[in-house]
Amino acid sequence: MAENKRSYNATWILSLLLGHLGVDRFYLGYVGLGILKLLTGGGFGIWYLVDLILILTNQLKDKNGQALDGYDAGKKLSWIVTAVVVVGGILVGVASFFFMLLMSVMTGNWSGWESGHMMQWT
Repeated sequence: MAENKRSYNATWILSLLLGHLGVDRFYLGYVGLGILKLLTGGGFGIWYLVDLILILTNQLKDKNGQALDGYDAGKKLSWIVTAVVVVGGILVGVASFFFMLLMSVMTGNWSGWESGHMMQWT
């Protein structure tokens, strides 16, 4: 009887969206590592990123050592979507920072640099 192969697309989507909870590791059959990843928030974000890169480069295998099924068909789209999500997240973060900075200056909740503190909220 042939073993069921895990899907590359399913693994990649689980890793991208729920990798910080270890769902990708649970899906691949690594229950212990999934629990550890869940308890550490994806290894404080580092393990999450490493697993995502391993999946995108087809280096992560399932528990039985089998490669993920459908890598060649899904790799281009997964790289593009991941890049858009990462760049979009960075842009939203930068825009949020500048919006917060602008609102702080406009509302007077910014004490300035002269007090010796970088930011002082009142």
